[in-house]
Amino acid sequence: MRRFVFAAFAGMSLLASSAVLADDAKPVAPTPATATDDANKQTCKPVMHEGKVLGMACHTQKVWDRMQFENQQELHNMQQQGLTAPPR
Repeated sequence: MRRFVFAAFAGMSLLASSAVLADDAKPVAPTPATATDDANKQTCKPVMHEGKVLGMACHTQKVWDRMQFENQQELHNMQQQGLTAPPR
């Protein structure tokens, strides 16, 4: 009985803390370039791996938005697969 009460309390604590952190979440869909922004303008961003800058990558804003959207979709799909995978 004590384990159940402790587990329930711990679960409620996690839910409360995740609700507080969820307020800062950004929408999943990328924001399209507006008519005033030049979608063909080249933007360079650093390529990083494990905190080290490996170089620079230059793409248009439209390409950056597409890459961000595809990465978010891939991450979402992997997270959903983890929820539906059979237990070992």
